[in-house]
Amino acid sequence: MEAQDDVLVLRIPFERVLTRCKKACPRHEQLLHSYINIVAEKGLVLHERIDCLLRPTIREKILTYLWRMSREQQKKTFTIPMNRNAMAEYLNVERSALSRELSYMKRDGVIDYYKNTFRLL
Repeated sequence: MEAQDDVLVLRIPFERVLTRCKKACPRHEQLLHSYINIVAEKGLVLHERIDCLLRPTIREKILTYLWRMSREQQKKTFTIPMNRNAMAEYLNVERSALSRELSYMKRDGVIDYYKNTFRLL
């Protein structure tokens, strides 16, 4: 990666981040708390993606993702934050196969959709 503007990088030895300093300063506590939150959030996102990827069929991958989006937004009609190309990449399927399966699911009365807005039936 290359930065577009000049940047300043602060390198902190990993051990210093995880070990509490003798002064027990609040900034260090905040840094440690923030770091743990970031790692936990990333772990949750990866777990959710793996949950989709482990499904054996494209339909199951799509439904797993859509059910999660529906639960997060607490609605049966919801908008996903990605286009078809991004969704296909996220689910690790070909875009044409994704579009075909979405059409079949709509035809079978499982879902309805228009662009990025979906409704689970």
